Amino acid sequence: MNPKIKLNIERITKKILSDEKIIELPISAERIADLYCNLSFDKRNLDNYSENGIVWAAIDIKHKVICFNSSKMNELNNNLGLKNFTIAHEVGHWVLHRNDSQDKLPGFDGEIIICRGENSNDERESQANYFAATLLMPEDFVRNAFEDVPQIFNYGTLCDLADQFNVSKRAMKIRLEELNLVYTKDYKNFYLSKAEMAEVLGGQQKLFF
Repeated sequence: MNPKIKLNIERITKKILSDEKIIELPISAERIADLYCNLSFDKRNLDNYSENGIVWAAIDIKHKVICFNSSKMNELNNNLGLKNFTIAHEVGHWVLHRNDSQDKLPGFDGEIIICRGENSNDERESQANYFAATLLMPEDFVRNAFEDVPQIFNYGTLCDLADQFNVSKRAMKIRLEELNLVYTKDYKNFYLSKAEMAEVLGGQQKLFF
């Protein structure tokens, strides 16, 4: 992603948090969607709208609705961190992309953004993911939380941080790597840098267990 686009997204999410006077964790994407963006929620089956990935949700631009995939509701309700990140992702589309050319799909009478999961190469998906990450895991919040983690960083530590921020473990992992705090290939062994990870995976000294 272009660094200028990243900086712009960070500026936008900081303004939202400031405008909403959010200073404590966890950050509720649902609250921001409702009160800041005036978006409502619905659900319907969206499985037929993707050929190469899971569809968690879509956003109906015309009707200002975040639409969850009804076939995934059990997974979303059983993983509230994933649900919170999914909502933040849709808010990202609303803020960043609602004036762009969107999909016109059967079954919808307006323009839609279908979120086709991690297999999508759509630049808008990367931008919405980064928006969600900076909204729910602001850099200063993450760095402050990281100062309190144990000396030995492991999978349990990652789970604790994900719970603290109410995001998925995958989202927390990616955010920590974006901020150059820890790296992992397998969620079992964690390292302080990419260089250290490469060194260990090459058979040399292990730093984190």
